[in-house]
Amino acid sequence: MTQLDVSTRMIRCVLNAIGPVKLADTSALKYFLGKATNLQAIDGEGMTLLHCLIVLKQYGLAKYLIEEYGFDIGAINTQNGWNAFHYCANIPFPETNQNRMARMDLLEHMMVKDHSDRHLSVRDSQGKNVLHHAVMNRHFWIAKCILQRKMKVGNAEDQSSAVTRHLTRAGLIDTQQCSDFILKDLNEDEAFWKATLVQTRDTEQHSIGNVLGKAFVKV
Repeated sequence: MTQLDVSTRMIRCVLNAIGPVKLADTSALKYFLGKATNLQAIDGEGMTLLHCLIVLKQYGLAKYLIEEYGFDIGAINTQNGWNAFHYCANIPFPETNQNRMARMDLLEHMMVKDHSDRHLSVRDSQGKNVLHHAVMNRHFWIAKCILQRKMKVGNAEDQSSAVTRHLTRAGLIDTQQCSDFILKDLNEDEAFWKATLVQTRDTEQHSIGNVLGKAFVKV
């Protein structure tokens, strides 16, 4: 088989035509990729093939590109300022549980690659970071992963201070989505959020305290 001049647009068209690809059915596509050229090309929308696969919810193939072809998880779409993390935080609902688990696996894999959180902390062309997108799009499990990643090992007070700082810097205060995120996570980690509430009283982070205070009234 000869080499093929395959663009990201062509890959997107093929995947759109054949529909969702199960992990067990990707061998033919992997072979196709192995015979292709120009995989690193940018399409007309500023997206790399990695970006396209995430948008198409082909998370297993996206992970394969990172591992086998060294695709850069920090590559930025110059039209919107998004990298692979931003795209992961902007997948629309509905989403099957299988897809969600595959996306979680991809996200965790990329976090391991992003040792210093340099790519995870990038702000897009509108000044929004990945944490902002995750909360505003109600992908709360991604937001929790990010906060856990950013919290330093220490006592509850240190961790609470880190959470309030990152939520504030992400511009999430006074948003309904932030309140909903806290409420949802209260069911799993009530002690932590109570510590955060105490930490925010009589400090410059009083707005976080107000959100938490209202949240605890509701539960």
